[in-house]
Amino acid sequence: NRLNGSTEEILEVSGQDTKRQVLNLADVIDHKGQPSVRRRGDWVPVARQRGIEACVHAFLDAVRRGEKLSARDALATHELCERVVREALEQAS
Repeated sequence: NRLNGSTEEILEVSGQDTKRQVLNLADVIDHKGQPSVRRRGDWVPVARQRGIEACVHAFLDAVRRGEKLSARDALATHELCERVVREALEQAS
């Protein structure tokens, strides 16, 4: 969507006679029978809506517990994201 000047973000998940859409991390629309819309507050900080805040809290909690963290999980996540972006770019061209 960035190639055409749009920054719209849409996630759709379907299954078990229902569909859920998340639009721009602001609206959640459940399509089971009559569609229902839930909207986040307009003053939700970007770090919270993007999940950064939760990641930082999880990291700090692990440090407080003395838990040794592995970077392998983060690396695997980044590799997956990179693969998704690469395939999306290939489909767009």
